[in-house]
Amino acid sequence: MLRAAMRAYGASLVGYTELTQEHRDHVIFSYEKGDSNNEKYIGTDIPVTAARPIVFENVAKAYETTEKLV
Repeated sequence: MLRAAMRAYGASLVGYTELTQEHRDHVIFSYEKGDSNNEKYIGTDIPVTAARPIVFENVAKAYETTEKLV
């Protein structure tokens, strides 16, 4: 059902795979959006303090703190 919905909204090729370290390093975002779209960061590097990092940990349930998203 999810595949059918995705195709209806324009995803022509849908599949799944194991989430490996390579995917985490190259495909998944490292930081949340946070304040990174603010106009004061146009033309400059965005500081780490503008958004929390997304961290992969072996936990039963995802959680978030003021410093990170797990």
